[in-house]
Amino acid sequence: VEPGGFLSEWRGCLPLTARSLFPYPSHEKQSARACPGCFGHVCFRRHLLDEPLTYKVLSTTADDRVTLAALDAVFPATGMYIVPGPHLDPAVAAELYQAGPSATVHFIKEGFDMMDPSVFAKGYLHYFVVALLLGVLLRKSAASFKGYSCVVKLSTFIGLTGSLLLGLSEPIWWHHSWSWSLFNLLYGTLTFTVAGLVFGKFIKPAAAN
Repeated sequence: VEPGGFLSEWRGCLPLTARSLFPYPSHEKQSARACPGCFGHVCFRRHLLDEPLTYKVLSTTADDRVTLAALDAVFPATGMYIVPGPHLDPAVAAELYQAGPSATVHFIKEGFDMMDPSVFAKGYLHYFVVALLLGVLLRKSAASFKGYSCVVKLSTFIGLTGSLLLGLSEPIWWHHSWSWSLFNLLYGTLTFTVAGLVFGKFIKPAAAN
């Protein structure tokens, strides 16, 4: 396959409005296509590290089977639970929070397949929509770009802004784990940096057009 041939075929499958975001697909360096895979390996796969970075910021229980049995006995149905809950009298809630413990639990009562293909399909669709919206924004901003680095910087700044808002809200307002939230802040920012590295190969400054 010729350099960029895959991108050319993929671009041809897009609607005309989406294809206009990628005007230079044919002869770009292949390194841009390798960035997302390398990033995913570091964050989520056993690679050069002893374990994925995600595992390093998660706490563990002494016995997961015992913990799951206890959760199944306490929580009646699938859902998100805040304990102490907002339904309590404010004075009672304040007393319980002061005494501890407290928890935010995302509980799934039914079993599910960890490798369910539909989850991957929805995940790829999710990322595609995000990439498409980011591409529109970067393409609309091309007139202000002076070079490749401008695309990367703007994409990174967008990711940092969103990650700061969403990532740090949880530990500040909900007392969630700082390590997990900071990891997601880093992940969200670097995800947009990688996206910028890729988009920068196709979205050229207005002067170059």
